[in-house]
Amino acid sequence: MKKLGLLIVMALAIVMPISVNAATTLTEELATVQKGGTLTIDGEYTENLVVDKSVTIEGTNDAVLNGTITVSGDNITVNVKNLTINGMLNITASTSSVTVDNVLLDGNNEVAKNILMTIRAKDTEIMVNNSEFKGFLKAGIYAETLNSLSVVGSKFNALGTANIGDISDFVASNPEHEAILRSAACIDLNLGNQSGVTFDLDSIVLLANEFKGVVKTAEDSTAGAVKIKLKNASNVTLSEDSIVTVMANTFEENTDDVVIGTSGDATTSNFPVAFYQNESTYTGATEEGIRITNRSDATNPTEIINSKNMVIRNYNDTSDPEQNGEVVIVNIDGTDYALEQGTTLKDAVLFDDFTTPIDLDALKEKEGYTFKNFVIKGTDTVVTEDQEINESMELTAVFEENVSNPSTSDNVVLYFGLLIAGLVGITAILVAKRRYN
Repeated sequence: MKKLGLLIVMALAIVMPISVNAATTLTEELATVQKGGTLTIDGEYTENLVVDKSVTIEGTNDAVLNGTITVSGDNITVNVKNLTINGMLNITASTSSVTVDNVLLDGNNEVAKNILMTIRAKDTEIMVNNSEFKGFLKAGIYAETLNSLSVVGSKFNALGTANIGDISDFVASNPEHEAILRSAACIDLNLGNQSGVTFDLDSIVLLANEFKGVVKTAEDSTAGAVKIKLKNASNVTLSEDSIVTVMANTFEENTDDVVIGTSGDATTSNFPVAFYQNESTYTGATEEGIRITNRSDATNPTEIINSKNMVIRNYNDTSDPEQNGEVVIVNIDGTDYALEQGTTLKDAVLFDDFTTPIDLDALKEKEGYTFKNFVIKGTDTVVTEDQEINESMELTAVFEENVSNPSTSDNVVLYFGLLIAGLVGITAILVAKRRYN
């Protein structure tokens, strides 16, 4: 019986999350967590943690880690969630998957923590969801090597970068002070900069985030809320699916919202970027749209993009129509479809995957109704299948209810009923007349 009880306890220890208590360190507790298990952190700890196996690091009850988490190793799956990190998160794991969910990263404007998340992770997929980055001096996220990156529903507050010149010990304590002074960013994608490391780049998605307060602190500043460049294009292999999507983000008071490429080198901007439904109040705003600066061009041209439509740009190869143009988004009764500007509904594909053709026949079907037409939502303006479409819009399918004619037998019953009712009425009138006569 004792042996059985011991086995049960051991089994539970394997499958149940381990909660850190004040008597042990995170490193000690993590060592006891099985592969694929969960380390639950409850409380506040000051420690640096190295994660080199598949595991979930989960905070409860406003858990706080004062220190750095380094995710290293190969072929691992790591989740970091529900945790405040007063420090940094470094990702170096290769051929892995790393998810950061509901995490607050705060550098507290300290020089030693001028970048909150660094990514040098060959062939690794990285997802950042519903997280917050603040108190950084150079970058919220800085990436050199990865396979794919998605940042969704997160907030970046770069207001600390505006005061970097006032930090008394900054220059003396940081050998990269000049670069930091002129190159602040919420997200800095310096792709291919890791010496001697080649990798395949899939997709980068920046969706529904808030980017705030990146300013230029030097005359030759390259600062921007989001910076995207192939710093060493020879280290990066692009595929047909390699695209950066900047969609439904809010940019607030940044000198530049998006900076493409670097140093007048055209190869550093040789990739397509899609902009859609972004909003901006950039510094010195004079017109609606987000402010894009192309540093791969020696003249540093700036473009204001109002992305009601999906605008696609390859700032290096502007002659390729597939990588330069506008994609119209048409919503039909709650489903988004994409089509090239100037084409028709028949050419549309599902917005979610850009490969599945629109099924117009299915959209025209409704049991008990006959399809009439598509109209712009809230109006009587008809849009036909063959009509050229040049701007995004919402459509509604209009139907007319079918009214079936009564059958022959139904008619016989109806007519017979009317005849009886008529005879009864006439009889009643005759009887009344006799009574009163």
